[in-house]
Amino acid sequence: MIKNILLLIAVVSSLNSFSQDFQWAGSEPYASYVTWTSHITNDNSGNTFISSQHQNGVLIVKYNVAGAKVWEQNWLGYGNINSLGTDHSGNLYAGIMIAGLTINGTQYLESNGGGYLLLKIDPNGNVIWIKQVHASMFVSDKTDSRDNIVVSGGYFGTVHFDANTTVSLPAGSSSSHYMAKFDVNGMCKWVITEDGPQWSAIKAANDYLYACDYFYGHITLGKGSKQVTLNESNGMGYIAKYDSVGELLWVKQGNYYDIAPDEKGNLYTFEGDMNGGYHSYLKKFNSEGDSLWTRTHLYYSDIYKFAMDYGNDGIFFTGSFRGKLILDDTTINQSGNYRLFAGKIDTEGKVRWITTTDGSGAVGAKDISVKGNDIYITGDISGTSDFGSNATTQTNGGIFLTKISDQNITTVKATPLVASTFDVFPNPSGSVFNVSYTGSLPEITIHIKNQLGQVVLSKKYSVQSELKESFDLRSQPKGIYFIELVSDKSREVRKMVLQ
Repeated sequence: MIKNILLLIAVVSSLNSFSQDFQWAGSEPYASYVTWTSHITNDNSGNTFISSQHQNGVLIVKYNVAGAKVWEQNWLGYGNINSLGTDHSGNLYAGIMIAGLTINGTQYLESNGGGYLLLKIDPNGNVIWIKQVHASMFVSDKTDSRDNIVVSGGYFGTVHFDANTTVSLPAGSSSSHYMAKFDVNGMCKWVITEDGPQWSAIKAANDYLYACDYFYGHITLGKGSKQVTLNESNGMGYIAKYDSVGELLWVKQGNYYDIAPDEKGNLYTFEGDMNGGYHSYLKKFNSEGDSLWTRTHLYYSDIYKFAMDYGNDGIFFTGSFRGKLILDDTTINQSGNYRLFAGKIDTEGKVRWITTTDGSGAVGAKDISVKGNDIYITGDISGTSDFGSNATTQTNGGIFLTKISDQNITTVKATPLVASTFDVFPNPSGSVFNVSYTGSLPEITIHIKNQLGQVVLSKKYSVQSELKESFDLRSQPKGIYFIELVSDKSREVRKMVLQ
């Protein structure tokens, strides 16, 4: 059942985690490549938007919470959607690099006013307005409390953001970077030059703005007494926090993978090896930019992409790898095609769970978005891959969307003298163990899953008040298993060690 993957647990008793279920997975038959971008975001109703570039143009698709397609916009020509964001009404914003892209019958050329577009699309997929600007435009993932959208990027000459807002390069400069805020009608409220990220989108939370970007040589951020200059010799990346009007609050320099701000103003990031290795550690900063701790270790060889987000009292992350992946005490080795990995780490740096895809195909995860308990991931797919029990195939390549539902973890219990509501004993076990349940549910299902989240045994029961059942796993390899009790009203999980 396990293809080309060997899961080794170095210290199994210390890892209170289990592989979560992929709720569903789907894909679109439009080939994408690692050098191109795929993005994902959610609106307040739980709908999901994904985007990608393909050979003939660009694609945006909206799905509802059940994974059904609501609408699709496939614009032909040449372009690259570099970012997506949503407002409180379910409208979508997109930043697009263009070199001849046709939208609703109009061809947008780089020579006609600039090589980038800022679009606003209503919940039904209709384009509300388009701004063409001679500057790269990365939109923030969310609007502020008044539905203004923040845009950042770089520029090389004079830029007309609207009839009343024009910026030019500083004297002696061949390029620069900026940060701007636009209202619901696309009018520029303010713009700050020589500040903000040049190559990535801002993440917004509680009217604060967070940046994670890289640079070459040196870069200047902030204004007045807050201005700082960063030099490449101290690291080619930085993370920064701004207030709602773009004033720099603090900045940290290093080799950062991505960022995830929480609702309390804390910021989480994986900081990589300054010597160019593939090792990184999760860091937590408070709202003032003070480092609180450095904990969870992550290593994966043959890196594809990496992304992270915050939600449901934890940090969620994804990427793809082949070769070796290490997350604290868990090591995964596989020699086949790229596999998606996704996991959760709590706010104190403790690993809660990690899961991977399976199958003969390849999966390249590129972006992640979290809405409550639901985790959405998009990226590339080629061939057939298994997202848990959900298989999806794109023979000639495409983009995928999958949903994982984050469930609370119930810790391992010691062998009980008297069975409680749901118990697994003895634990650890040889090959035979017992499951007991006492309650009022008329129907339950017990799933036994291995460390990759694959179901090795499943059985449904009709019960009145009590259930006692023995299970024999002598045909399965030794290791950690998760005993899941599911009904239409609840879900509980116990971790069991087979030794």
